Amino acid sequence: MTKEKFVELSVERRRHADSANYKYLAGCSEAAWKKCEKYYIKADDTAAYYAAIVLDPTLKMSWFEDKWADHNVKALWIPKVRAAVLQLWNEYKGKHLTRQSSPPLEPARQPQKAKVYTSARAHKRLKTSHQTEIEDPLPIDRFAEYLDTNRVPLKQNEDFDVIKYWQGRYESQPDLARFALDVLAVPPMSDECERLFSSCKILLEDRRSRLMMDIIEANECLRHSYGAPRKGTFDDEEAGEVEGEPQSPRQSPKEQASRRAQEEAAMTAEEREAGDTWQDGLDEEFAAIEGNISSGEEGNTSDEDSGGEGFEI
Repeated sequence: MTKEKFVELSVERRRHADSANYKYLAGCSEAAWKKCEKYYIKADDTAAYYAAIVLDPTLKMSWFEDKWADHNVKALWIPKVRAAVLQLWNEYKGKHLTRQSSPPLEPARQPQKAKVYTSARAHKRLKTSHQTEIEDPLPIDRFAEYLDTNRVPLKQNEDFDVIKYWQGRYESQPDLARFALDVLAVPPMSDECERLFSSCKILLEDRRSRLMMDIIEANECLRHSYGAPRKGTFDDEEAGEVEGEPQSPRQSPKEQASRRAQEEAAMTAEEREAGDTWQDGLDEEFAAIEGNISSGEEGNTSDEDSGGEGFEI
């Protein structure tokens, strides 16, 4: 909703309690529109955003024609977009062309003194052996050739890797491929960079003031690749104490018993029943182990007694 709509609603409902709210929303709408217009105009400061669309083989200049041609104002933007992209292309045009190496020159022969009666023969030989310099053909405008071809058709829900497309043409069309890869490497917005700065600020605390640049870079790369650690990853108190992290104050035995009582009171009936079952199973295992040990000791005692009597005999 625009500012005018909110103002209209505030006038219509001026006798209602929410009339002031619509006036406030009208001011918010105007501020939001100015902010959007500020960054929308910045798109004309560079042709990179337009070139990124044009260098997508599935879009090209046809995207602007499909989206803007039917609009009275936007239709006038299309020639400006084309001119801006062509001006950016001129910075790459012809700078990375692959040229074939010229054949090695033959060593110059020492001229011999021509005889008078062989002058006609020498003239004929000079005429047939003379090679005219062939100028290099004009370089092909790969970008114009690219725009003249049809778009790459895509099926429904089909993915297209633009980077892979231009990497495959890096050898055959080096100037155009460099142009495309450089443009597509420009981030569309700066939120990722700002997020990186915030992450580094969290990392560089007073206790980590001596970290070197390679450690900071490795840490941020790992954070970006693996994401934030799972909850509870660093809850080991002993590991934190070894690393020198601040620990919570130690509790007295009485406080520990009180905390355990509170945890037991917060347990549900199912948890208590499961805990009792588990404890009963442990008690049975311990009883069985103790029974085996006692029976083994009795057997050893009887063997010792019988062995002793046999020895005395």
